Amino acid sequence: MGSCCASLFASEVLDEAAIREKKIGEDIEKQLRRDRAKKSEEHRILILGCGEAGKSTFIKQMEIIHAQGLGDDSARLEKKPLIAGNIVSAIGTLMREMSFVQENQLHDIEELSEAVGRLSRMPNFPQENTAHSMRYEEKLVLDRADDIKLLWECEPIQTTYKRRNEFQIVECARYFLSKVHEVMESAYVPSDDDILQIRVQTTGIIEHEFLMKGGGANRKLIMIDVGGQRTERKKWIHFFDDVKILMFLAAISEYDQVLAEDGRTNRLKESVNLFNTILNYQWFKTTHCVLFLNKKDLLEEKINSGRNPVQNFFPDCPSNEYPDAEEYFKQLFIAQNPNPEVRDIYPHVTCATDQNNIKVVDTAVQVVIMRLILGDLGVH
Repeated sequence: MGSCCASLFASEVLDEAAIREKKIGEDIEKQLRRDRAKKSEEHRILILGCGEAGKSTFIKQMEIIHAQGLGDDSARLEKKPLIAGNIVSAIGTLMREMSFVQENQLHDIEELSEAVGRLSRMPNFPQENTAHSMRYEEKLVLDRADDIKLLWECEPIQTTYKRRNEFQIVECARYFLSKVHEVMESAYVPSDDDILQIRVQTTGIIEHEFLMKGGGANRKLIMIDVGGQRTERKKWIHFFDDVKILMFLAAISEYDQVLAEDGRTNRLKESVNLFNTILNYQWFKTTHCVLFLNKKDLLEEKINSGRNPVQNFFPDCPSNEYPDAEEYFKQLFIAQNPNPEVRDIYPHVTCATDQNNIKVVDTAVQVVIMRLILGDLGVH
C-alpha cells in the first residue's frame, strides 16, 4: 500500500512539473511571437557619413516632420548654452585666425583692440580652434554681445571668415554671430531654425524612433545616428547587420576643406572613401542606400564666390559651374557601388537646414523606404 501511494505521489509531482514546463514553453513561444510581430513593424535605418555632414540636422528635421517637433519652450531654452558655446567658439576661432597684417590693422583701432582684450579675458574662453560645440553661460555672452558684434562686422574678421575653408570653425558661425543680441536675450526662446543650426558633435550611437504610415499600418522607423569622426567609427561599423536601409550623408560643399582629425585629408574625398568602404562591408553588400548630397546651398555659394574653383581640388570635374559640380559629385558617389545589379543607390541633393527642401526629400524617401520594406515583407 505504501509503495502504491509513493508511486502515485511521484506521478503527480511529475505531472505538475510537466505542466509547469509546458506552460513555460508556451509563454516563451508567445513572447517570441510577440517579439517577431513587433520586429516586423520596426525598421532600422542606419544614418552614416563623415563628421559635419549634417546627419544630426537631418534627424532634427525628421523630428519636426514626424514626431513632436523640437520640444516645448522649456526644452528650447535648454539649448541656449549650446548656442552660446557656438558663438564663443566661432568668434574665438576668427580672432585667432586673423593674419599678421590684419592683426596690425585691428590693433591700430583702439575700440577693436579693447574688444579683443575683453573677449579674451572671458571665463573659459577657448584657447584653440574647434569646430565642435561646448556649453557656455549665455549671460556672459550677452554681456559681451556688443564686442562680439563689433568684431564680427569689422573688415579684418570678415576677410578672415571668407577663407574659413583653411581652418576649422563651426558652420553656424555667420548665422549666430549675425544675431548675437537677439538669441542671447534672456527672454528669447530658440526657434526651429536656431536649433537646426546648433552644432554639437555626435558621439556613440543614438536611436530616434518615428512612426511612418504605409502598407495599411503604422510602422516604427528607427533611425540610428552615429558619430562620423574616425575615432567614432570603430564603435558602430560592425553592429548593424539587421538594418533595412542605409542612409549616407555627404557634405558636397566641403570639396575645399580638410578633416579636423588630421588637418590634411580633403573632407569630400574622405567621404567618398568612407562611402566606398561601407558599400563593400560584408554586412551591407545587398543593403539599398539612400544618398544625401547635402549642403547644396553652401556649395553654390562657394562656387559663385569664385575663391576656390572645384577643379583645383577635383580636376576631373567638367567645369567650375554649380550644375556641373553637383552632377559630378553625384556620379562620383554612385560609381562607388560595387554591385549595382543587386543594390540600388537613391541620390538626393539636399540642404538639411531648409525645412521645405527636406519635406520634399522626405516624401520621396518614404516612397523608396516603403517600397523596399514592403518588398522585403512580400507585400505588393
